[in-house]
Amino acid sequence: MEKQVFMLSSHDEQGRTYDENRIYSFSNEEADQLVTSGKAANIDFPYLSAYKSDAEQAVKRYKAKRDEIKTSERYDSNESERQYQLKSVRQELDDYISAKKEEYAVELEANYRIEAGKAFSVDVSPDAQSFVDSVKAQFASGINSDDLSHILIARLKSASDEEKHAFALSYPSIKTYIPKEYQPYLEPFAKYANSAGKAILNCKILRELPTSFSPFRAYETMKTVENYGK
Repeated sequence: MEKQVFMLSSHDEQGRTYDENRIYSFSNEEADQLVTSGKAANIDFPYLSAYKSDAEQAVKRYKAKRDEIKTSERYDSNESERQYQLKSVRQELDDYISAKKEEYAVELEANYRIEAGKAFSVDVSPDAQSFVDSVKAQFASGINSDDLSHILIARLKSASDEEKHAFALSYPSIKTYIPKEYQPYLEPFAKYANSAGKAILNCKILRELPTSFSPFRAYETMKTVENYGK
């Protein structure tokens, strides 16, 4: 099974570079590892899967109807009727997908506006603020900053979204305590929920979705294969 994630930083794997601020598909295990490491973020819009599944099922139904018409003896004596029926079921699919694409575009825009409305809300829960205050206090206490940086990186991998949000808001002041060699490992967590919180990240994902991900890939792939065979 594949899973789409939004890259928070560039990632090189097996000779391929996965660019920051783009959406890519990975195996579930690889995607979870990237999210845990802070290099990627989950795409938390359930309706995307619904559109993808819906389009795949529509293509599947169309192919079944198409193949049935192509092989049906009913039209052996009337080839023009066979061609008419083939065009009819194809037009039915094209119209359906076209309507779904319009619906999808409207939903993307609606969700973008919702997230944009949240973008300037910077509420931090008491527990998340307590986590950040503890981080600052530990570094300010004079404990070995190399040791603390190691521990902080490990802690952030299992941090809640709210804790990452609070950490990101405070990162400019925390950064002054972090040795430079550890900063590249912590900065991805700061990007996860920067000064405007997770809503900014979601806005970035929603802007990138039309470019990097299409829930209608099954339909588009079918058309590409058809055109190649002409």
